[in-house]
Amino acid sequence: MKWVVFLSNLSCFELFRTAQVDQEGRHYMDVFVRQHMRMNSSQFQLPAEGSIYDYLYDTSQSKWIPWMDTVRDSAPKMNLNLTWSR
Repeated sequence: MKWVVFLSNLSCFELFRTAQVDQEGRHYMDVFVRQHMRMNSSQFQLPAEGSIYDYLYDTSQSKWIPWMDTVRDSAPKMNLNLTWSR
């Protein structure tokens, strides 16, 4: 249970703290979070490829997944032949 709390806290931390950094800061945050997880022998290690900003933890599958996999494949269809009235 404590790991679920850790993951929830990590998600909050990621959302509110790491979003406030520039590209260089993202690299440092990626290294910091990965080192912290290794030093604490986290059973929820992030995949080696990509950065922490590329993943979210899917609790239903109990694993890290690329967040882009959660985005719909296509945008809603738009009618580009609309007529405009005044």
